[in-house]
Amino acid sequence: MFISGNGVVYSYDPVGSFEREPHRVSGSSAALIQPFIDSSVLGRNSSLPVTSLDARNALDLITTAFASATERDIYTGDSLEVIVLTPGKIEKQTVSLRKD
Repeated sequence: MFISGNGVVYSYDPVGSFEREPHRVSGSSAALIQPFIDSSVLGRNSSLPVTSLDARNALDLITTAFASATERDIYTGDSLEVIVLTPGKIEKQTVSLRKD
């Protein structure tokens, strides 16, 4: 769904409830990654200034978050698949997470 040309994020739970959110992490490492994203994107519990993210910085942030989670959560996996949606283009990237 696009509102005024901007993408939106909806999360949903197993019983079908849904909610519009600024961002969402789900899966086995969500408890590790969500606080990091909240702090980095929204400035929650952080004294660091929050700046807007371009696509490259957002991808770096996400990759860092998931790479860190692989150190603590064996179910996260060895790679991250990222799909970037831009007007007229869908780009799929696979990023290796495990270095061991």
